[in-house]
Amino acid sequence: MTRLTLLLLIKILGTLPVAVPMLTFSHERLDRISGFGPSHEALYRVYGMALVALLVGYGGGIVQAQSGDYPLGVLIMGLVSNAGATLVLLLTGQAKRQLPAAVFFGLIAVGLAIALLAPEAAMAPAW
Repeated sequence: MTRLTLLLLIKILGTLPVAVPMLTFSHERLDRISGFGPSHEALYRVYGMALVALLVGYGGGIVQAQSGDYPLGVLIMGLVSNAGATLVLLLTGQAKRQLPAAVFFGLIAVGLAIALLAPEAAMAPAW
């Protein structure tokens, strides 16, 4: 298992608990949990599907990394997604309120940036 594979697995495992409720919980319940409501159910469903699409991309990156191929496109996708999410939380003043999410997205973004800058280290065995 490469270091990059480990990072992508952490991202997938950290995102699944968000994606599944976005696709299955009622929008009223999601409004209460998120504190962002009131909203429309379709907003949560679209966001949930976008997360699933990202997870499919990360899974493809794992397959590439495990076969020895450097998944440049997946890294760029993940950096834009995670750095963008962190930036949105910071710019909207929600980073303190959503601190675990801001830290998670930020750390994943840093890890992906390092993987982009140091491909050899990213593709090295994790242990």
